Amino acid sequence: MSLFPEAMNNDIRKKAAFDERYQHVYIPKSTVYPYFKDFYINEDANFVYYNAHDYNWCNLNADEMKAVGRYEFLFTLPPVPRRTTYEFRYEVLANGNRGIAQVYFGPDPNNLPAAGIPLDITMRSDDPRTGWEDDGEDMDYNAEVDKRMRNNGFMKGAKSVTDNGQANDSERDYANRENVRRIMWRGTMDPDKTYYLKMKSVLDSDRKEFYMDYLEYCPKEVFDNPNEPEDIW
Repeated sequence: MSLFPEAMNNDIRKKAAFDERYQHVYIPKSTVYPYFKDFYINEDANFVYYNAHDYNWCNLNADEMKAVGRYEFLFTLPPVPRRTTYEFRYEVLANGNRGIAQVYFGPDPNNLPAAGIPLDITMRSDDPRTGWEDDGEDMDYNAEVDKRMRNNGFMKGAKSVTDNGQANDSERDYANRENVRRIMWRGTMDPDKTYYLKMKSVLDSDRKEFYMDYLEYCPKEVFDNPNEPEDIW
């Protein structure tokens, strides 16, 4: 929600209130009323913002956005600081309610190329295909697990993201929280270009939701540094 100045200016984001109108904020369809300038959602979807009224959620700021229905939505992304190779990531708490979406990414909103195969967010973090394992006391082995996950297109959630606002030594150990990051795209990005992210459901069902917590840009000198690995925090 921090991508949208309208949410900030209208006191929607992180409204720690228990009134229903603040807990579940329904964003109007773009075909009805373009409430967010930098966001488009189609007629066959509903988009809702779950506010920060429950601080036990292990989302980055205890809030999240969800699309349901046969959704297709488009974000205008913030600029990168300089030209280099970036890794673009998406954090998800996967469970059986999530769906499968095709990701599109690029500088032309009317001609966005697909970014890999459809993104399956029905998978739990402990699905064997992710390579996920609990952190242990052997830091070298933990690093090998991280490498294996990256080879599968996954990362553990950042250690700084907690479910109670407090940092501790088990924050990457969400055996039941499914706190993982998906590596969606790698490539060169230019600070003078505007980039767009589109998600489109590939399922016949209109019951499966698309969840969003946070997005990350990470430059190559951080994620592919031979001398200093990326900080797990």
